[in-house]
Amino acid sequence: MKKSLSSLCFIFTITVMTFVSFILPKNITTQLIFLGTLSFLFGLYVSVNASKKKCKKVGKLRSLLHGIFTAFISMGIFTLITYITILNKPVGLFITNASVAKFIAGFIYIFFALQWIIKRNYAASIEKVCTICSTDLVDNLKKYNNYLNKKPEPTTTSIEVRD
Repeated sequence: MKKSLSSLCFIFTITVMTFVSFILPKNITTQLIFLGTLSFLFGLYVSVNASKKKCKKVGKLRSLLHGIFTAFISMGIFTLITYITILNKPVGLFITNASVAKFIAGFIYIFFALQWIIKRNYAASIEKVCTICSTDLVDNLKKYNNYLNKKPEPTTTSIEVRD
């Protein structure tokens, strides 16, 4: 699942950064709203998908919190890249066009942040949503206890002993 999460994160980041950098107007508010909305949906999707695959349950509140966390981190990084130009300097050394340098720097920073966030949300969603409540645990233990208390059926095997 890790490879598919990484590739999904790569595709998501490159698509969103392309829209934000080149297609949307240069208004920072519009860019942040677009980035935040899509990041929220991406975080929500990963959290819901993780718990559904593991135990066929969905933690709605947990998924919403994961989506909000993903959106705030993405928007925070984009804001830092926009207002703190020194973060674009390493990319700017190789690329002279400012908008392309900002796109590449934003892609790199947001991609690596989303990698960490998505893996964290994936694991947390499985851990928190897929827990077994005490009544389910007792029911399962009763079934196993009944199974263990059954007497094994005698098996007869004929072993021929030769001298």
